[in-house]
Amino acid sequence: MSDLVIDDGKPNTFWDRVKWAFSKNEYGEIRPEIAHIPVVVFCGSLVGMMVGGRHGTRIRGASNIASNQLTVYTSSAQAERDHFSAILLGFFQYGCRWGWRAGLYSGIYSTTLTAVSIGRDKEDALNYIAAGATTGTVYKLFSGFRGILVGALFGAGICTPIGLTMQALGHFIPYEKVLKDEIAVQNAKKKQRLEVTEKILYRMENEYENSKNI
Repeated sequence: MSDLVIDDGKPNTFWDRVKWAFSKNEYGEIRPEIAHIPVVVFCGSLVGMMVGGRHGTRIRGASNIASNQLTVYTSSAQAERDHFSAILLGFFQYGCRWGWRAGLYSGIYSTTLTAVSIGRDKEDALNYIAAGATTGTVYKLFSGFRGILVGALFGAGICTPIGLTMQALGHFIPYEKVLKDEIAVQNAKKKQRLEVTEKILYRMENEYENSKNI
């Protein structure tokens, strides 16, 4: 199984390795190295929506109470309905606003981290620092040079302890080797299924040719 490692056929330069990783494999599928990015974007959007929605319910709820203190309702059910509508509107309004931003920046961070890791062909803290700096730069892209610099430094500063922690864990947990072995096993199974399919098709073709000659 060791002769099926994913390094076989991998280019030698930084940009070629990045392009290789973000292209489809020989089976026409997304490579396992980047398959986690859509999941990260979805989870980031979901968390952002939940946090933003909770924040929005408090804001809209308090605003509804403050602006309707002199409003005369015909019944308590009408007042509760109006308050619930305001809370629901706040949840979706702030949830969507925070959700797409969280999904965007988590996608930028995950994509940059993956690209730098594959391009450098190395797992260390520098990958996390570069991803954090890039995400911070994009976040402050329209805030001028000083804002961009602050965003990059802030993102890099937050991700430095994360990167150092992951680098330290990498010495005890060989997750990179585990990932390569898992990909090698998946590729071996796909090749085996493909060989079986080709044999079946070849046998069917021979049987069809023999039946025509009879």
